[in-house]
Amino acid sequence: MFEKQYHFNPSDFNKPDYSGKERLFWDYLEECASDFNAQFQPLYANVFYGNSRTLLEFNKCLPQNDKSQFGFEKFEGNIEKDLDINIEIDRYSQYSRIYAIQVAYHAVYIVVNDKLLDNLFWLRHNFDKNDEEKDYDPVLNEMDIYI
Repeated sequence: MFEKQYHFNPSDFNKPDYSGKERLFWDYLEECASDFNAQFQPLYANVFYGNSRTLLEFNKCLPQNDKSQFGFEKFEGNIEKDLDINIEIDRYSQYSRIYAIQVAYHAVYIVVNDKLLDNLFWLRHNFDKNDEEKDYDPVLNEMDIYI
């Protein structure tokens, strides 16, 4: 698998930057996807892994009264099977679930993995929809921790 870890500081988003334009979390995701694509060309990121707190950064990009939630849970370890399970569960939810977003002209699935630390996420390229997903529980050294 081709994958890369990215760090972020939540205070960098949803406030005006030096030009007066508000910088959103998915603007940063676009930058990271471009970085991933440049490094692994011709492959592109098609899966985003982040913990629940990281996924809340997406919600900050939506209007306040929006009842959408980003990402889906892993059950079977296969994206296609997990999507089916989540869609069935979400039929009874009061929220709309956003399973994927378009990033750099490609769909990127958003997968919740609460084993990951806050303020980081992984981008990955999945070759085959039937590939088994491996659980990520990265062991971070001091240089990997973003403060």
